[in-house]
Amino acid sequence: MRLSRPRVLLRLVLLLVGAGFMAWKAWDTELASGRAGLAPGEALRLHRIALVELLLSVLAAGTAAAAGLSLRARTPRHRLGLATPAPPPPGSGSADHGGAAQ
Repeated sequence: MRLSRPRVLLRLVLLLVGAGFMAWKAWDTELASGRAGLAPGEALRLHRIALVELLLSVLAAGTAAAAGLSLRARTPRHRLGLATPAPPPPGSGSADHGGAAQ
């Protein structure tokens, strides 16, 4: 299924907004994990959550890049059809076995 150019642009923008939001959340969570007064287990949990948020941000940015690459102009290619080529005319020599005379 082919998507129209405006729909791909909308997806690209939404993915970039989501990537930015998740990067901001990862930054905020990482800062919160270094806050004084947290238990070591709680700080480690927040650090791991920040890593997952950062991973989601990178995945969203990568998906946005792939969507952006789909927007570039392509040269038209010859597509394969379902039609079979016509058989060679009789006596052309290509239908005999191995090209040997009989």
